[in-house]
Amino acid sequence: MRVAEARLTLFAAAARAWAGGRGEWPRASSGERIGCMLDFVRKARPRREPVARALMWEVGKPWPDCLKEFDRTIEYIEATAQALRQLEKDAAAPVPAGGFVARVRRTPLGVALCLGPRPRSSAATRPRLAGSSTTSRTSSAA
Repeated sequence: MRVAEARLTLFAAAARAWAGGRGEWPRASSGERIGCMLDFVRKARPRREPVARALMWEVGKPWPDCLKEFDRTIEYIEATAQALRQLEKDAAAPVPAGGFVARVRRTPLGVALCLGPRPRSSAATRPRLAGSSTTSRTSSAA
């Protein structure tokens, strides 16, 4: 499968999981979504060197920098998961607002296309693609 086809396949899978806001991903609890991301981290860690090697050859970064970038990405995912856990914990209590009592909830908003800069090469015209979802705060009267 070509890279472009693989990217479109990933995007289609993310769109199916979203399913117009009624799919598996938006219906999953924050804990389930965090679990999926941490499962990804668990599976990605053993692939650190092959991913860093691909990054090194694709963008021409020095090997140590590629390893650091992989590590920073993993740390970012873990920190984001921890932050979401804390946000969910903080949002568990009702919040008085304008004479009402509300509870803040975060829900996915949709599929996101993530693009990043690329070096000036023949690969520069191919965007990076990753299926993702964005999150929003919503409130409901308690």
